[in-house]
Amino acid sequence: MFALTDASITNDSTPAPEKDAYLDNFFETLEETWYNRIQWTPDDDEATINSGFHWNGPVKIAVLDTGVDLGHEDFTKPARRRTKIGRKRAKGIPEKTQRERIIAVRNFVGEPGEENDVTDEFGHGTHIAGLIMAVAPRAELYIAKVSTGKEISGAQQTGKGPSKAAKRKARRPVEEAIRWAIEQKVNIINLSLGFPQLGSYELNLALDDAIMNGIIVFAAAANHGNNNAIAWPARSPNLAICVSSSDKFQKLSPFAPQPSPEFPMFVAPGEEVWSQWPTNLGGGFRKMSGTSVSTPIAVGMAAIILAFLNMTNVWDPQVKEDWLGRIYEREIRRTRGMRKLLTHLCRDRNGVKILSPHLMWEDNHGIGDDPIQALNLIAWPFKSMKG
Repeated sequence: MFALTDASITNDSTPAPEKDAYLDNFFETLEETWYNRIQWTPDDDEATINSGFHWNGPVKIAVLDTGVDLGHEDFTKPARRRTKIGRKRAKGIPEKTQRERIIAVRNFVGEPGEENDVTDEFGHGTHIAGLIMAVAPRAELYIAKVSTGKEISGAQQTGKGPSKAAKRKARRPVEEAIRWAIEQKVNIINLSLGFPQLGSYELNLALDDAIMNGIIVFAAAANHGNNNAIAWPARSPNLAICVSSSDKFQKLSPFAPQPSPEFPMFVAPGEEVWSQWPTNLGGGFRKMSGTSVSTPIAVGMAAIILAFLNMTNVWDPQVKEDWLGRIYEREIRRTRGMRKLLTHLCRDRNGVKILSPHLMWEDNHGIGDDPIQALNLIAWPFKSMKG
């Protein structure tokens, strides 16, 4: 079954997120990175076919989870801005409501006729979707409900592991949702879930097809404690980028598995992170901890990088071609290439890669506000470390 619902969730909702010095600083820095460095304009919100750019428009993200509360009160407004520059820029260039940024939904665990009912009966999916919209301004979401959460909590209560039939039943919605995400032409898939065993042949094939279609897949490492194995597909580097959780000291969280020497494990904040909670379960905001929480933060950061590459107003196509080239850009937009880029941008600590909210503009790079310098930094690991 999934490692999706073994995240730690607080029992009480609040009308708004409460203050947390470390998390507030992380998200504020990330927000300032977007508004100060990404020179996004309303024109960039329109995907154009004949612009001279191979990739453009908003970044599309598929969230495979427990659904979403489409009627959440906070989703009727644009994502909350934490900084002065964020609030100022949001007034100058109006942002869509979060509900407007949810472009398509599909239920893969419902009865016939319930295909468009993605009601979140557990809370996990709403929390994840809200985090992505907070981290990645102007990104668009495609919500796939692949679990109700009930089957996992039931197994936890009985203490019995799932049967083979139950395992197959759990994998099938994920496979179908990945196929749907490919049809929707998304750029990134968020998998805040995992399996203790290797996936089925069909699920492996679906992930392979996603990667071949230029989709970047991020998967949670699991929350079973540091003596247990990394969940699948996070432990399969050919299929996904592995994301784990860090504490306020940027150390691996105690519930996170130990990193593998065979592939990089990226860490982002994953302890007591606030996000929206379904109205039917208390509404407002709640804190959740787990690698499933750090995964959407990493996804949002990757979406910011793709949004930077999608811009059409700061360079003409030939300049971008000269500095980066379509071959390298195509590689960046795949799982393997994004992993290589993030590895280049991240600091290493005890075998884990720490994702910085400064992204390409980390202090020691000294590239200033020049987007061409940032483009050069992105291109460097591909031009200097071929293969």
